[in-house]
Amino acid sequence: SIGEHLVSISTNGSWTATSSSKWIQLSQNSGYGDYANVTLTVPDSHSTIGRCDTTTFSSEFDSVPIITKQAGRYLYVPSIPVYFFHKGGDREVSVVTDGEYKATIGNGSETWIDLKHKGNIITVTVTQNEDKEDRKGKIVIYLTDLNEGEELRKEIEVIQRAHGIYVDGFGDEQSWDDVLESNMTITITGFSEEEKNWD
Repeated sequence: SIGEHLVSISTNGSWTATSSSKWIQLSQNSGYGDYANVTLTVPDSHSTIGRCDTTTFSSEFDSVPIITKQAGRYLYVPSIPVYFFHKGGDREVSVVTDGEYKATIGNGSETWIDLKHKGNIITVTVTQNEDKEDRKGKIVIYLTDLNEGEELRKEIEVIQRAHGIYVDGFGDEQSWDDVLESNMTITITGFSEEEKNWD
């Protein structure tokens, strides 16, 4: 990202400032006398690779190096899958980056997933799953303002449960689809009356 650093120079003679590369801009590269202020300006970087530069301030009797480091572009998203129950709904995914990004749906064949993003929040919406099998897709998030030839992308898995009831704690999760077609009753304690609807 863009940044500035102010360097104050105190000397009773002339001085010069030189940089080992061109990406740091100096407001002044020479002068004479006490209390000169030089602003080092770092332009935006469009690379995933960090960079480092040394600016040397020199007088007739001494020299002082100042090292400037700039990190590369970054992109952070959750590393865990986004889960949905069979009825579908919305989930929000946070994106942390200092660049411009775009989000797409896997290879484009997962028509049951929809994406909308505003700022650094992506809203993932999935439709109801009528199948008796879980379905999986993925979201691909990548930076769009990198230097040519560079790439930074992340993938997030989207998992939606099949139509049915799932109860944890029995080894593998077990589907209770037969309950929907019988007179069996499942009693789960610890829930209020309002939380017992198993549509």
